[in-house]
Amino acid sequence: MTERHPFLTGFYDKLILKRPGIIILCILAAIAFLGYKARDFKLDASAETLLLETDEDLRYSRIIKSRYGGYDYLLMTYAPKSDLFSDKALADLARLKKELLQLYSVSSVVTILDIPLLESPPVPLKELASNIQTLQSPTVDRKLARVELQTSPLYRNLLVSPDLKITALQINFWTNEIYANLIARRDRILTKQTDSRLMSAEIAEFKQVTTELKKSRDERKKVRHQDIAKIRAIMDSYRQDAQLFLGGISMIADDLISFIRKDLKIFGLGVLFFLIVVLGFIFRNKRWVILPILCCAFSAIAMMGFLGMFGWQVTVISSNFISLQLIITMAITIHLIVRYRGLALNRPDAEHRELVLDTIRLMVTPCLFAALTTMAGFGSLLLCNILPVRTFGWMMIAGIGVSLVVTFLLFPAGLMLVTKKTPKIGKKSKYSLTSFLADLTENHGRVVLAVSVALFIISAIGISRLVVENSFIDYFKDTTEIHQGMKVIDQNLGGTTPLDVVVEIEAPDVSAQASKSEEVATGDGEFDEFDEFEKKEDDGKYWFTSDRMALVIKIHDYLESVPEIGKVLSLGTMLKIAEKLNHGQPLDNFQLALLYSELPDRFKALVLDPFVSVEHNQLRFSVRVKDSEKSLKR
Repeated sequence: MTERHPFLTGFYDKLILKRPGIIILCILAAIAFLGYKARDFKLDASAETLLLETDEDLRYSRIIKSRYGGYDYLLMTYAPKSDLFSDKALADLARLKKELLQLYSVSSVVTILDIPLLESPPVPLKELASNIQTLQSPTVDRKLARVELQTSPLYRNLLVSPDLKITALQINFWTNEIYANLIARRDRILTKQTDSRLMSAEIAEFKQVTTELKKSRDERKKVRHQDIAKIRAIMDSYRQDAQLFLGGISMIADDLISFIRKDLKIFGLGVLFFLIVVLGFIFRNKRWVILPILCCAFSAIAMMGFLGMFGWQVTVISSNFISLQLIITMAITIHLIVRYRGLALNRPDAEHRELVLDTIRLMVTPCLFAALTTMAGFGSLLLCNILPVRTFGWMMIAGIGVSLVVTFLLFPAGLMLVTKKTPKIGKKSKYSLTSFLADLTENHGRVVLAVSVALFIISAIGISRLVVENSFIDYFKDTTEIHQGMKVIDQNLGGTTPLDVVVEIEAPDVSAQASKSEEVATGDGEFDEFDEFEKKEDDGKYWFTSDRMALVIKIHDYLESVPEIGKVLSLGTMLKIAEKLNHGQPLDNFQLALLYSELPDRFKALVLDPFVSVEHNQLRFSVRVKDSEKSLKR
């Protein structure tokens, strides 16, 4: 037989096969080290894992978030068995809010108990600063409050369902200033990197910030996991009298990590059990079960250790990488087993060491080729602009390489520790699938071609009808709290998927608008009582003109008319409320300026600041999409 791969043959003959015990010990030491490093193997389901850090949309999103304010919060739905506005339900709601506020991480809780009621009874525009009622106010009219909450452009489908049977509690968490500052520093460096080359000091700063950010993010996830567990414990004490669900990005991310961890265990152990059964059924020999399983287990442990060392985190997309690696490793070992058994049958007098060496020598090229082609397939994922998909590609490329190295070291060394055993020749079956297919191809070639062409046409038609969708709610079983909570919010509280629509408008002529407002104010004695208002030095009030507000209302109404869109919040929401207080009449420029000046700061932060940036001449429309809507085309 012609000698192939002389260097490889010498390496295996003089090292691996000559000292298999030492090789096994070295492998065990390496696996022990990587198993220790596997402690740093982490799972992640945060938004940071979904996009590349250099993504322009992500950068713009962070600018908008910093401009209009963004904070971490959870949404709890509360559906009491009694009437929502009964004394018992409101008392339970107040008690629930009080318990939530006692949590260290919770900064505030927004409920129907403390939102401003402007029509219970109606409040004139000039009294907005001093006469705003809430459900807890002693003079509030609860019947009018019920009507206002059911019809309010702001609260309906946001804090209460249209049938007034479900309300929502917004649980706001304190902003982690350290984490926010680290993100700002990192983004500043990334922005500069796109424009020019970084200095060595900036590169060092970026590495430091990245390390600190990772630690801060891990700590943040740990704290939020504890917060969610405490909130759910509080919810459990109220389930006897009400139906409660918890929703929000933080909860979904936290639950996803639990799902990923569960998937890793189920898929990994499931595939492992399946492989043991299949190997035992096919080969009916302990050595051909134990040795391949050891190769699979060592490869998986080694890969998890490498992921922990390099800080690669597993996401939803890459959560099945262990099961895939087990299957790929098993395929390599089966190739080696079949080749060894074939050589042992054909050369029963050959020495065990010679058979092992020839097995490796003959199979290294086809196994390497198979591994490289599989790597190339997963390498196509590197062209994707979605970060977890790209990371999954790198994971599988590295995992296949690890499996190849571990198998070609452990398999021959382990095989040398057992004695030669000539495989038994089983009875040849009368029915052979390969023989049947060979006869079919030889005798009915035209039929095979015709069927192949027909299948190709059918496949092409099917491919042309494929639709790519991404319904987040369908990721989860209907028995999970995520699915149930999202469905309740989707159907009763304005939708689940947030979407920001940002509109840039022309800068206003502040001086002209100011003089116009002064003429209106001085020319009509009806407004003499607002002299104090006229003295306020706030040019921002002149930004709110009737023309701009008409544009706001037009955009707002269009967004609300889209069937797949649930709740729309914008400056238009406040304008519609103000029109109701103004007897159904649109506000003129002076009234708009009055409203801007007289509205208390704490209510400006609620209904104005999140939706308009006077400084940047920008409008923001906060839209919630109904993710469960079947007609939704994303």
